[in-house]
Amino acid sequence: ASAEDLAFLRRGVASLLGVPMSMVNVACPRVGGGFGGKLTGALIPAGVAALAVQKTGFPVRVRFDRSEEFRLTGKQNPAYAEFHAAYDTSGLIGMVDCTVYLDGGWAVDRAESVLRNILRHLDSAYHIPNARFSGRVCKTNLPPSTSTLCDGAAVASLIAEEIIAEIGLRLDVIPEAVRQRNL
Repeated sequence: ASAEDLAFLRRGVASLLGVPMSMVNVACPRVGGGFGGKLTGALIPAGVAALAVQKTGFPVRVRFDRSEEFRLTGKQNPAYAEFHAAYDTSGLIGMVDCTVYLDGGWAVDRAESVLRNILRHLDSAYHIPNARFSGRVCKTNLPPSTSTLCDGAAVASLIAEEIIAEIGLRLDVIPEAVRQRNL
């Protein structure tokens, strides 16, 4: 398996097969790079191979072509946010109440930690004196997401900028004026 965390992979395969981890042997060639589908992406082919070995009793190799690999490998978690903001006529924010719904995919993966990072960074560079940030991971029929640089930080910034843009739109001022007022 091409994976970064062999213990995670062993635990996943052992759970799938219903056997102790000591019964699972994982061999890994060298892998490069610190981000992408190498952390949890290997669970799918490893699981398929393990089930085939258990069924047939023979060694099995699973290899996906690039199009299959791209379809099965998760991307960054899609997110949806609902927010309410209180602000004055100059655009100064007094309060934001925001709930983030994060697509966790069809399997437990890294979504909880991504959601925590989104909530941690949701105020972005802005001063929000009263904030209530909450979130939920939603199980869907999509592949789980994979590691990305600064998991959740980009999503948090996009949500913060959407809040700023919405305030600007409602006040009929440019978002830059609202940004400047709340730095």
